[in-house]
Amino acid sequence: MKRIKFLVLFAVVLLTVNSSCEKKCSSPAVSTFYLDTRGTWRLVKIVYPTRTQTTFAQPQTLKIYSSSGRLPGPNVSEKLFKDTTTTATNEWLGVDPDCQNRSFVVSYDNIPLFRKYWINGPADQLQATGYVAKVGSEADSVRYYYELVERNYFDK
Repeated sequence: MKRIKFLVLFAVVLLTVNSSCEKKCSSPAVSTFYLDTRGTWRLVKIVYPTRTQTTFAQPQTLKIYSSSGRLPGPNVSEKLFKDTTTTATNEWLGVDPDCQNRSFVVSYDNIPLFRKYWINGPADQLQATGYVAKVGSEADSVRYYYELVERNYFDK
């Protein structure tokens, strides 16, 4: 019974994402580009409105992975690390993709904020906003730049 519920939930999530992408993209095949974000990412730069930071006292890492244990799966989590210490774990609630710009906005289950991601280059560079109440607002002025460390789809 759990398997049937999971399959139904997965089908609904997949159809929602695909239908949203089909409205914004010429090819439905592009609609899964956000799967390219699964992996471990190293923070290389933060761009503030008045300065850019490229050195950090401790290495900072972002890990995006399927928390359902299946791929593709509707349950996605992200963990933020400073050095080897987990500083935050956030569960994705929804994804609003913009396939033409290879970007998407994430809403979270455990925090009332949003974050926009862009995939740059051959899916080995990731750009993100901070966690903000509204993407594109005045508070949304900081950009985080990450480089792919390892492609992994599950938390390991």
